[in-house]
Amino acid sequence: MSTHPMASAGTLDQEFGIKGVVSISVPGYPYPNITSVGIGPDKKIYFAGTGEGGTEPRVVYVLGRLNEDGTTDTTFGTAGLAIGHVPGASLINVKSFAFQPDASLVILGNASGLEYYDAPFLARYDADGKLDTSFGTDGHCLLIINLAPPAGFISSSAKNYRESSTASDNASGAQGVVILPDGKILAFKQHMFNLALSHGLIIRLTQDGSLDPEFNQLGYIAVIHPDYLHHRTLLRNIMVQADGKYLGCGNVGGGEHPRALMFVRYDTTGIPDVSFGGKNGFVTIADDQSAVEWMVQQPNRRILGVGNAYSAPTKGMMISIEHDGSPNIQFNRGEAFYTDLEPGAMTAWEGAALQRNGRIVTVGGVGQFNGEVDIVVARFIDAQFDPDFNNGQGWVRTRLANGAQYATGVTLQEDGKIVVCAFASASRAVILRYHA
Repeated sequence: MSTHPMASAGTLDQEFGIKGVVSISVPGYPYPNITSVGIGPDKKIYFAGTGEGGTEPRVVYVLGRLNEDGTTDTTFGTAGLAIGHVPGASLINVKSFAFQPDASLVILGNASGLEYYDAPFLARYDADGKLDTSFGTDGHCLLIINLAPPAGFISSSAKNYRESSTASDNASGAQGVVILPDGKILAFKQHMFNLALSHGLIIRLTQDGSLDPEFNQLGYIAVIHPDYLHHRTLLRNIMVQADGKYLGCGNVGGGEHPRALMFVRYDTTGIPDVSFGGKNGFVTIADDQSAVEWMVQQPNRRILGVGNAYSAPTKGMMISIEHDGSPNIQFNRGEAFYTDLEPGAMTAWEGAALQRNGRIVTVGGVGQFNGEVDIVVARFIDAQFDPDFNNGQGWVRTRLANGAQYATGVTLQEDGKIVVCAFASASRAVILRYHA
């Protein structure tokens, strides 16, 4: 009987795909970009993103499924892929997806076309990878929400969101969609009026894809910090906490108030939770260069915020707060923790997850800005590198080719293995699995 030594945490799982790597291709679309990955109720690996460079349409969204060993599950969609297009859209990006109790999936992204700009869209697919035409309009829900700037805002350069040349969600990192216990759907976007003014939207839909009038009577709320009413409130992600409340994160800036990290919490009707932060439902933490882009629920109802400090060079950033919004002094003494993996090189986090033992996994890229960048996976125990990961280093870099390559999302299997989706080159998207 042969025995196999235990694989070292942080090494690629050689039993997955080809030496730990699966390449994803989209027939007819030579430029795939996979931006989200998750484990389904069936324990299989799902991924979502876009395919670009086609003839007509030139861009599509894609949803796919892999078996546990990384082989394509050909029973899903057509040969393992479901390919869709948002009616009238010339540009599409996919942010995230979530599973409903019946194992169907809801995709969230943004789309732009001649009739709309950067509008959130959702699509629902059944467990076999077939578009659910009972959802929205023939399977799609396109949310064109016209907003006016807050009262009192005056700017000769003000533009509405269809005319603005600034990218709203592209600058906001990964975004989430949440299936609520009653089957309703929570989503969000960042709404830009111009370079100086923006705020977030938290949106709730009924099960059939309609705006939910029980949520703020409109089906959505505007997320605007009162101290930055005529400036920038940047909503970058949302989550639903164990008590059912809706938590958002991002950053604020502009005007006489300093730029700061931001958390905000609402109850299920859309009313700010004044017990969070002790004032208006917002918590801000002074930081003139960073943003919170993802959140992870920690034990004892604590919240871990993960993002980046956009200094020169970029650094990864983490901060932990208590359930009431006060600093978690057990994590880096309550202060933001910055990660600079290599002197003079950028370190950028593009996703995060929490293992069952409380260890923090972050993924992204490390290297030279606009140059050689490699996929990176790191693991932390609180604000310290995990000495059991990658033979004591605490992080591992993976180079698949020359040029820019970086992780775009992460999920964890039940056995703790780390599954990462990544951009590997202008024409290659990959999924990798690492030992835990």
